[in-house]
Amino acid sequence: MLGLKLEPAPRLASAVDVAEHQRAEQTLIATPGPLPRNGARGVAISTADFRRSPIDYAERDRKSRKLGSVGEELVFAYERAELMKAGRKDLADRVEMVCRTVGDSADYDIRSFDRDSAEEIHLEVKTTSGPLTTPFFMTAAEVEYAKTSTHRYKICRVYAYSAEAKEIRFFEIDKPTETLEFTPASFRVRHRWASFPCT
Repeated sequence: MLGLKLEPAPRLASAVDVAEHQRAEQTLIATPGPLPRNGARGVAISTADFRRSPIDYAERDRKSRKLGSVGEELVFAYERAELMKAGRKDLADRVEMVCRTVGDSADYDIRSFDRDSAEEIHLEVKTTSGPLTTPFFMTAAEVEYAKTSTHRYKICRVYAYSAEAKEIRFFEIDKPTETLEFTPASFRVRHRWASFPCT
């Protein structure tokens, strides 16, 4: 008998643990957004900007979902913190990540509240690793919701995201359908046949 004692191996931190720890160390900072170009009218839909290039859509979607989740978590924490600073713990406790509790059918990501009026506001979070001028994508349902809910809808534009950065910057876009340009990026396609031929 050697007198050895077996003990469980120490738990190794997973990639998820590391990512969550990094986000806990990050601070979201509000910045002013870019000024619209002279004569910008919003909802300018044009097909002139279409470009053909090879795209790995599955990989792009995977990265976009991961980046989107990080941005949503940062904005959720920011909204709660700002309401707490304003002395509105009652409202901070009601901030909700509807993208998780309801899903995509909500057409926005976070339910929050105005710090002054306490009115409910709906936030759509768009996150990219590129600079603040990097284009981002919206679904047809998101664009429609932005049009019909302008009084309480904002886009939180998180930009230049890096997992290593301590400070992450974002700005808010009020009335996005009046200030942004929209270019079709994909189409839903179906056959026009009245009936399919027999095989």
